[in-house]
Amino acid sequence: MENPTLVIIVGILAVWLLQGVLVYWQSRQIYGHVTLQRQLGRQYIGVHRSLWGSREYGMLILDDQGQIIQAELLKGFTIFARFRPVAPLVGMSAHDILALPEGQTIADLSKGSMMAFRQAATKAADDPAGKE
Repeated sequence: MENPTLVIIVGILAVWLLQGVLVYWQSRQIYGHVTLQRQLGRQYIGVHRSLWGSREYGMLILDDQGQIIQAELLKGFTIFARFRPVAPLVGMSAHDILALPEGQTIADLSKGSMMAFRQAATKAADDPAGKE
């Protein structure tokens, strides 16, 4: 007869190790995506943290004229979260996003998502490389 305490401890250890491997896998996937997107233009990433500890990342890619050529949002609680395109922001500038009243959202974005994009737009507006 097996010791039930030992089985529980081994089970918890196995799940903890699996979680660590999956988090590493997700971080490599996200890092690879961000690195690939950086080749398209100037990249700015903003983050918003909710009261529950979840985070939303907004990534803006700007061309040489300061127009958003790609906008992506990463949010979710699981390791399967991926960046998703946000088409309504494409064609705007960082200043257009910052000109929106605080709390106003675009399309179906949540307030947290907009706060992440506002943070990325603030970084873009403050970047001396973008003011050529």
